[in-house]
Amino acid sequence: MRTIDDDYFNFVTRLARNRERQRVIVFGEHLSDVSRFWFSVDLTCSPDKKSHSAYVKVRIEKRIDDRILQCVVDTLGSNITRPMQLCVEPSQLMPQLSMENFEFTQIILEETVTHLFPVYIELMVIGICALFSATFSGLTTGLMALSTDDLKLIAEGSEDKKEREYASNILPLRTHGNFLLCSIVLGNTICNTVITLLISDMCESIDKYSVNVILSLVIPTAVITLLGEIVPQAICARHALSIGSRTRYLTIFFMVLSAPISYPFSLALDCLLGKEGRDVYDRKTLRVLITMQRDLTKEKLSNQMDGEATDLVLAAFDLPEKIVKSVMTPIEKMFMISDQSVIDKTLLKAIAAKGRTRIPIYSGNDRNTITAILNMKDLLPFCKTNFLKVGTVVQLWQRSSQFRFIIGSMPVLQLLIEMRTGIHIAMVVTYDDQKRDYIVQGLVTLEDLVEEVLFCNFVWN
Repeated sequence: MRTIDDDYFNFVTRLARNRERQRVIVFGEHLSDVSRFWFSVDLTCSPDKKSHSAYVKVRIEKRIDDRILQCVVDTLGSNITRPMQLCVEPSQLMPQLSMENFEFTQIILEETVTHLFPVYIELMVIGICALFSATFSGLTTGLMALSTDDLKLIAEGSEDKKEREYASNILPLRTHGNFLLCSIVLGNTICNTVITLLISDMCESIDKYSVNVILSLVIPTAVITLLGEIVPQAICARHALSIGSRTRYLTIFFMVLSAPISYPFSLALDCLLGKEGRDVYDRKTLRVLITMQRDLTKEKLSNQMDGEATDLVLAAFDLPEKIVKSVMTPIEKMFMISDQSVIDKTLLKAIAAKGRTRIPIYSGNDRNTITAILNMKDLLPFCKTNFLKVGTVVQLWQRSSQFRFIIGSMPVLQLLIEMRTGIHIAMVVTYDDQKRDYIVQGLVTLEDLVEEVLFCNFVWN
C-alpha cells in the first residue's frame, strides 16, 4: 500500500493496482443524470484534462436506482502514482471544489499482492525442493567423502555382501568426481534458491515491512540449514553407501539434466586442479591404519585369528626398520666350542643340554676368532671315537664353513633375502678402532629372523 495518511482518508475508496474488472458502488444524488464516470489525478476534473495519461475509465454496469450505481473500473496501470478524483459528466453535477471538500470522492491505490503461483502449489514446490536439497546435500557429504580407492576396497574386500553391492553401484559414478560434484552442487543450489524465492513470495502478503523482511530471512535459513544441510549430512555420513546406491538413478538423471552446465565446469576443474588422484599411503600410514583395525577388532571381540594375522602384518611392516644388531644373540650368551675340545661323553652331554643343532667353533682360546659352524649330526660318526678333537671333525666337513660375517647395522630384511641362498647363520661383527680389527658381537640365525617376522617365539628341534 502506498504511504498515505490513513486518518485523512478514513472514508476514501481503495482500489488495487494491476487487477482486472474491479467493481465500484457509487452513492450520490441525481446519479440518473450522470452519463459517464472517470478517475483522474487532476483533482479539479477539468474537461481539458480528460485526455491526461493518468486517466482511468469507469464503465456504468448497472443502475440500481437513482442514488446507487454499480460500475466497473478498468485495469489501473503503473502510471497512476497518486490518489485520484472521481469525475462525472455532465460536469455541472460536480461543483468545482477543492480536494479538502471531496473526501468521499477520493481514490487511493493499493499495490496488489500477487503470488507467483497459488499458495498450495508454492507449498508443494517448497516441500519437493527441500527434499531434493536434503538429498543433494547428503550425497555431497556421503559420496564425495568416499574416494574411488575406498569404494574399490569395499567392493572387493568387504565381508558384507550388501556393502560390496552398494560400493559396486556407486563406483561408476564416483570415477567422474568433478562432474558428479558439479551436478550435485548445482542441484542443491537451484533447490535452495527456489525455496528462498517462494518463501519470500509468500511473505509478501504480510503488510508490516519489518515482519516481512524478518520472516523472509529466518524461514528460508531455518529450512535450508536444518532440513537441507544438518539433518541429511548427519544421516548420509553414517549411511553413505546405502543412500548413495539407492539414489544412483536420481543422481544419473540429474547429471544428464545438468550436463550442459555442470559438465563444462567439471572439465574446467579437471584442467585447473587435475583429475582426482588416487590415495597413496606410505608404510607408516598403512601401519597406523592396520593398528586401528586391530584395535577395533579387539573391541568387537572378533576371532582371535584376526588379531594374530594383524600382528603378523604389523611385524612385517616393522621389518625394514630393524637392524641385525637388534635381533642377534650376544656373544656373552652364545654357546661355542673351541676347536681344541676333545669329543667325549662330557662334551656330547653339554651339547645335548643346550639343544643346539649348529654350534660356532672358535680357534684355540680366542672366542673372537670364529672358524667354523659345527652341525650336531656331523659328530654322530665319531661318538665312539676317543680323543678326537673338534677341529679335526670340522676339517672333514666342508659344510662347516657355511656361514658369513655381517655388520650390526645391516637391515634384517636384507639379511633374510640373502639367507635364501642356503647360508642360515651369520656372525655379527663390529670394527674396533683400538684394535683396528673386527670383533664378534653376536650371532644371527635364520630361526631368529623367522621369529622376528612372525612376531612370536618357536621351539626349534
